[in-house]
Amino acid sequence: MTRHFWVGWPRRPLRALRSLQWQLALSYAAMAAVLCTSLGFVIMQVLGSVLLEQDTQDTKARAAIVGDLVYQNLNHGLAGVLTEASQYARARVCAFDSSGNQQGCDTTGETAPDSRHLQPSIDSEVAPIQVPIAPYSAIAGGQQNSVFGYLTIDDPLTYRQATQHNAQAAIFRLTLLATAISAGAGLVLGRGLTAPLRALNDAARRLGGGNLNARAPEEGDDEIGELGAGFNRMASRMQESFSTLESERDALRTFIADMSHELRTPITALHTFVDLLAHGAAEDEAVRDEFLDESATQINRLEWLVQNLLDLSKFDAGLAEVHVEKVDLSPLVKRSVDEARLAAERKGVAIQFSTAPAPIRAAADANRLRQALSNVLLNAVKFTPAGGTVEVNLQSERKVATIVVRDTGPGIPADELPHVFERFYRGPSTANLAGGSGLGLPIVQSIMQAHAGDVEVHSEVGQGTEVVLTLPAL
Repeated sequence: MTRHFWVGWPRRPLRALRSLQWQLALSYAAMAAVLCTSLGFVIMQVLGSVLLEQDTQDTKARAAIVGDLVYQNLNHGLAGVLTEASQYARARVCAFDSSGNQQGCDTTGETAPDSRHLQPSIDSEVAPIQVPIAPYSAIAGGQQNSVFGYLTIDDPLTYRQATQHNAQAAIFRLTLLATAISAGAGLVLGRGLTAPLRALNDAARRLGGGNLNARAPEEGDDEIGELGAGFNRMASRMQESFSTLESERDALRTFIADMSHELRTPITALHTFVDLLAHGAAEDEAVRDEFLDESATQINRLEWLVQNLLDLSKFDAGLAEVHVEKVDLSPLVKRSVDEARLAAERKGVAIQFSTAPAPIRAAADANRLRQALSNVLLNAVKFTPAGGTVEVNLQSERKVATIVVRDTGPGIPADELPHVFERFYRGPSTANLAGGSGLGLPIVQSIMQAHAGDVEVHSEVGQGTEVVLTLPAL
């Protein structure tokens, strides 16, 4: 996604000033103004000190020359000499005798033609400069008197004030320019910073509105790019979660429909038997016994369905009780095989059991494990035709106990294998071969997973089916 850096005045100024972009711009402008003002203050302080020192040194230099000038021209009259000295020094020049009495003072230097751009030193910051002069003859009353005296030079005309004013004006203009540039830079940078945030906000709005395909731009390796990537990962997980929920909802609907169908069959049969018995069928003892036997069968089927559904719901909710203890698997598997042997003999199916000579132990719930194994064995016997064989083998290798149940039944087509652990699933190829509810293998899978194990089904049409139960061995 391309970032645009156009900066314009917002339609809602007061609201926009609270935005991150304008806050950043105002912060930049404030920092620039404070920095330039502070720097200007320091510059003015340093410049003032430098100019003051320069004025002092310059005044001292001119004072030395003015002292010689006055000494050499005193005979021409004190007033004329002071006027000439004041113009030369570009300052006020005053003469004092040795007793400190003022003999004369001249300030014509302030109006000298070459000093029209100069100004007196600010608040007489330059201290008066005293210049001693040699004895001079002051004409007073026609007599010449030798007097020791000195001159003072103060209030010099300088460029210092003008220079400081110019510097202040330049610093003020520089502050305004720097503030404006900083504000503009802040707007541009803020625009670049907030553009992906606005895109992220827009994506969040669309996601909140139900558009699960909404994604934020992922640009750069900075924090904003990471934020966009994190948002997209969250959105992807949400989309996956919603897809899972939809799948589970559809599966729940199918489950309820299948469960209703499974429960309806025995309930309908029981209703029919009761109705027939109530309307005279009970008078025939043979018919009555047949209906009662069939009713008992349907009640057992209902009990089995309810118990299996209850077990599945407990496993799903994590509430199924699994009492793990150290179990020797060989007698446990042999007992399950013996329990299934009666049903196998009735159908004419041979059932064989083999195991390793050494004991195979595992941490398991013996009752739950027998339940899982019994379901697998009954399925194998159920789908194996008369004259067939069911083989059960128990082995242990690399700390994994394996129980393999292999039958010589018709096998399961490849397109049905992925569905054998779905609840109430009965493939078209086996639905008419035997009864069942389609809950046996889902229960087996739940039990094995509760033991940190697994169950796999391998089958080929015409080659029989192999069910492999695995769990950690001790």
